[in-house]
Amino acid sequence: MCSKEAIDAAHFSPDAAEFLWLLHTHGVRYLLIGGEAVMISPVHGAVPIFYMGKKQLIKNKKAAARPKDLDDIPYLTDEA
Repeated sequence: MCSKEAIDAAHFSPDAAEFLWLLHTHGVRYLLIGGEAVMISPVHGAVPIFYMGKKQLIKNKKAAARPKDLDDIPYLTDEA
């Protein structure tokens, strides 16, 4: 399940903020991962962000079937 929250665009570089705003204005659904996703705290602002739940993340990694995604699954399912 995804939830929608908004964050302040000041959390991002001007280029990243513009890119995210363009995604939003064109109705593109997106997921922030890595450093950009970790560095932010959900606050009210102008850039919407969607969070993916653990079950959906595991499902997506299985569907992608890339070796690096498949390697992550045991760590997400406590099978490590």
